[in-house]
Amino acid sequence: MEQIKILSPATYMWLDKFLLDKWTMYKDDGRRWGAMTTNVSESYNGLLKKARGLPVTAMVRMTFALVDRFVERSNLADALLQNNKPWPPAVENKFLDYWERAQSHADIMTYQTGDKVFKILTFARCPQS
Repeated sequence: MEQIKILSPATYMWLDKFLLDKWTMYKDDGRRWGAMTTNVSESYNGLLKKARGLPVTAMVRMTFALVDRFVERSNLADALLQNNKPWPPAVENKFLDYWERAQSHADIMTYQTGDKVFKILTFARCPQS
């Protein structure tokens, strides 16, 4: 904070309004931001690990290939959102497959006693007709 205060007093004053555990990793005891920030940086490191030891031009190309992948995934997400799709086709197909399979695992039995009707949902596999 002292370095921020020297570099930009206005920024220091703005940040000083917030509790440190709300925006710093060192004060959050690993509960709030630590895992998220560390996981993202570890993901990048893991992807770029293969580039270590290569010539600089190869490292730059691998880095841009990674950027291209992020752009591609971002474009896919935008297209899905524009088409009101909640998830990618592969996930949707798996969900629909599981949904169909689950339909054969449940059965509703209706019992009537006098003027009362009881419906019981069972999760045992029902015989196929």
